[in-house]
Amino acid sequence: MLRFRDSGKWIEFLTGSRKPPEKLGSALLLKVFDQQGNLLAAAGPRLVAAFKGPEFKGHWARLTIPQDAPTINDFFNNLRRKLPANVFENGELVLQSGRYDMPAAVFSEEVRQGQHGDTWAFGLLGRARKKDNAQGQLVRGIPFSSDLLAERIPELNSLREKKVAIIGLGTLGAPVASHLCKAQIGRLAVADADFVDPNTGVRWISELAGAGASKAIAVSQRLAADYPFTEVSAFTLRIGDGSLFKDPLQSESAILETMLAGADLVIDATAEDNVSNAISCLARERGIPHISVFSIDGLGGVVVRLRKDETGCLHCLELACQRGEIVWPEAAANQEATRVQPRGCADPTFIGTSVDLEPLATQAASVAFGALCRGVAGGYPENDPGDVFVLQLRKPDRALTLPSWKAYRLPKDPGCPLCFPK
Repeated sequence: MLRFRDSGKWIEFLTGSRKPPEKLGSALLLKVFDQQGNLLAAAGPRLVAAFKGPEFKGHWARLTIPQDAPTINDFFNNLRRKLPANVFENGELVLQSGRYDMPAAVFSEEVRQGQHGDTWAFGLLGRARKKDNAQGQLVRGIPFSSDLLAERIPELNSLREKKVAIIGLGTLGAPVASHLCKAQIGRLAVADADFVDPNTGVRWISELAGAGASKAIAVSQRLAADYPFTEVSAFTLRIGDGSLFKDPLQSESAILETMLAGADLVIDATAEDNVSNAISCLARERGIPHISVFSIDGLGGVVVRLRKDETGCLHCLELACQRGEIVWPEAAANQEATRVQPRGCADPTFIGTSVDLEPLATQAASVAFGALCRGVAGGYPENDPGDVFVLQLRKPDRALTLPSWKAYRLPKDPGCPLCFPK
């Protein structure tokens, strides 16, 4: 039994009946039965949930060796000898241009060096409404699973059991969320109060996709569509604005409680000082490691990793900067020349390209991987030494320079009232 991810109209293109489809498609081998109707195998629930299109039943047979079918004609001829004759007379899938069937062959091939396993190939067979001759195409079966993905990133295997909460889904938060899904994070909670403005696509993850929609929902749906093994939940949240919430179950505190419950890491990408301080305090109260990432004029930026009882806090960071112990990226020489307030934007924003910000998102994700794998044998290493990572990509006059990272320790400051309350 197969289930399409979409309408399945891409089949018409493969059999030569239609022009190229507007969207590429795929199908999931949902269940496999033997001739007596006994269930032999079934796809996992995460994959099943990602495929929401129509289902249809096909037929399959085992071929001895792949050389049994060196050409498409040989493939179908061999299947004809193995399957009931009516399989090739009446297709079970009906689309606009005709009837289709996808008889499948299972055969053994070398899946790793010196190791053999079963492989699937599907013979897409279509009969156009006004034609008598069958049109065939061979469709490759591709094995796909969380374990196969994990083989390529063994240092991150433990992330499949972890949860991360990200607040702020702009130019930095959205790509960090994507990196975490690529790393197969088990659960991801994302929050933002903004909507998707397609004009920000010059440095966001997309332009037209999701335009006008809630940014949290747009990001979560995009990630869920591509990364089915991560459970993504979305929240509309503007910290400090209680007027958004009339339902107490959707209050700011209730949403934060849900997001932080069971979280192994909190990532703040809001670039708002008051919000960042509030998030940091919440994470500290719950003993959850906290990462903050922000840009400075698009010329560089900062990634901060904080741990309760081990590092200072954001106020300690501010004190260290005031004393010159930690040096921020040099700001723009003329800040008025580096700001623009586009139509529909409530506040001025910096001018800058996506490539000037991607290194910050990449570093934040790398620091997150290290924090999540801390203490795991063979896990992703921590960025060490350092709690604060400062990047300079451009000079104050916006001239390019070679990317320069500096790492700093952030001990608790004896004068910090948060770390040493009186």
